[in-house]
Amino acid sequence: MPPNFTDLIRGDLSQARDFLALSLGYAYVMRHGTRQLLAYHDLIDDAANDLNQSTRDFIRNAGLITAQLRQWSEAIMPDYMIDSIRERLPLQPVLEGIADQCRKLSPAPIPLEVSVKGDLTIYADPYQMQQAAIAIILWLAPQLPPGTAIRLTGGSVPFTRNNFTVLRSECTPGAYSVIGITTERLALEDYVAAAEALSMPPKPTPDLNMLHWLGVAKIHHGDLFLHRDGPRHGVAMILEQPPSPAAEPESAVSRNHETILLVDDEDMIWDVISNMLKTLGYTVLLAANGREAVDIYRSNPGQIDLVLLDMVMPEMNAREAFFIIKDIDPDVKVLLSSGFVSEADTQDVLSAGARGFLRKPYSMHDLAQKIRDILDH
Repeated sequence: MPPNFTDLIRGDLSQARDFLALSLGYAYVMRHGTRQLLAYHDLIDDAANDLNQSTRDFIRNAGLITAQLRQWSEAIMPDYMIDSIRERLPLQPVLEGIADQCRKLSPAPIPLEVSVKGDLTIYADPYQMQQAAIAIILWLAPQLPPGTAIRLTGGSVPFTRNNFTVLRSECTPGAYSVIGITTERLALEDYVAAAEALSMPPKPTPDLNMLHWLGVAKIHHGDLFLHRDGPRHGVAMILEQPPSPAAEPESAVSRNHETILLVDDEDMIWDVISNMLKTLGYTVLLAANGREAVDIYRSNPGQIDLVLLDMVMPEMNAREAFFIIKDIDPDVKVLLSSGFVSEADTQDVLSAGARGFLRKPYSMHDLAQKIRDILDH
């Protein structure tokens, strides 16, 4: 049986997902370019009747080669449109986490303003969405005059077929969630209307990062629009809106009053997860390594209800930290997670009393459900 390359590319690790998004963005740009080439080819072919046979053959061969390139780019896309980890997310804490992370990562201060229209929910992979938005902000900031504010805005915008024709987008008409990373106080509708699709000719040079951002948008059944000329700098990403929500009990959030110690050396994980857990009602304490986790747990006797512990960390690894915390409190509740080791590799810790394991990247829904199951039992 031949290898399934789609399964090899579509892995659990974040690097594999980044490669998937980059490849998908590249495939879309290639398809758009080859479609334009074929359109020009048809015009030239129609006007070539008066040319000699050899020239007409050259033109037709060029058309065949372009058609083959389009077919290759289209062959990639169906298998890449996989979105099993997308979930409903309240946009406000997601954007606030993005802003917090940018303030930490930027070598120079970035004035960031977060604004969401109403109680908006998006349908997204929180890790990919945050990673793309952070990269866009860090790309945009050095291009702006010092002190220029970047506005991180969320909203919902309806698009007609004519809108998408003007924007040169292949999206289906309808309402979309929009994340705007802008420098002007414009309505999202006005901002998107003045933008241009990424598939337009690059200015001044191509950037693989842009292809990655486009791929992230396409995985979310959306698109990416840029302002690259004049005073309006920024990016607008549109995403498919979430499906109708299932009914949830009123008490599902209100009862989440416990304290969780989040132990992870990835700042990006901190900002996404801590903001989401706070939205669910939990109090969140943060530790960057096992040693900090031990110190925080020892300093807060009886105050921490659950420890979310990443298995791979510097200074003191999770195993050592777990057994020290276990000595401090034999009844401690610990949920393990990792993107680099499997559940089978954690059996000694699970056998010693850890309550469960989550493979990264996990959905916020799975995390919330697992935490609730552990705390309730």
